[in-house]
Amino acid sequence: MNRKKLCLFLYIIFSMTSANVMANEVERPCKSEEIIGTWEIVMGRNRGNIPDAYQDLVAHYQVLVYKSNNFFQRISADKKMSDSKLKKLMKTTPLKTYSINNGIIKTLDVLGNMLEQYSCFYVTKDASERNLKKGMITLMWVKNKQPVIMNTFEKKSTTSKDPKRENI
Repeated sequence: MNRKKLCLFLYIIFSMTSANVMANEVERPCKSEEIIGTWEIVMGRNRGNIPDAYQDLVAHYQVLVYKSNNFFQRISADKKMSDSKLKKLMKTTPLKTYSINNGIIKTLDVLGNMLEQYSCFYVTKDASERNLKKGMITLMWVKNKQPVIMNTFEKKSTTSKDPKRENI
């Protein structure tokens, strides 16, 4: 399939997914209490031609940690890591902060500058035709008003109430 056809196909999929998702009530905007925990990627889709700043978002293996104190971490790699390796890496990965409002997540650096913004959808019921299970989240990054990346994550663990404790 040539590049233009692939881009058109992925655009159609993104468009159908975002419109049909809400219409079929399979997904709805995430709430802050739902995203707390450790999430592991189960599938990712992109339109190709990904900007350099987004390269970690298309890695084959990704783990996201949203903490109750609004701290956030992301690990991206070419292949799956063991829990022990993830824990070690998390100790050296800088913390970022995040905010969520109406399903829009913004990540911020230590100075409060916005690093990225993306839409978060919580899966409310199984949709086997789309390989979605209740409790998953789908994150969608948009550039120039067009969906660029859509990644779906499954909860690996729930973060403890103590934000200082390790969670993976």
